[in-house]
Amino acid sequence: SLFEQTKQEHVEQVLEKLELAENAAPSSFRDTRTDLSKYYLEAKDNV
Repeated sequence: SLFEQTKQEHVEQVLEKLELAENAAPSSFRDTRTDLSKYYLEAKDNV
């Protein structure tokens, strides 16, 4: 699933590098991933 793909190690590594560069993208991405997690769990419960 898309949510599971966002949890892969290489995604985390990219986010860490962006944070070191003081880029705003990681926090935005993490917020979006949190929302995606909620929707993923809700959909999983509905199956």
